[in-house]
Amino acid sequence: MIRTINPFLQAEIARYETDSDAEIADRIARSVRAFETHRRTGFSERRQAMHRVADLLETDAARWGR
Repeated sequence: MIRTINPFLQAEIARYETDSDAEIADRIARSVRAFETHRRTGFSERRQAMHRVADLLETDAARWGR
């Protein structure tokens, strides 16, 4: 468990569960696979994906800004 503490008030803000070693290893393996796929993706397809992300962010900018 990781706790976030307000240093001025010494009050707990939030608690976060930690991942197990197996969960961390799985996330790293999935990240490596995603990177290997992405690095072989052509520029045109990457550009299209980035435009889709930008559209999603702009559509709900207020929410993402919070």
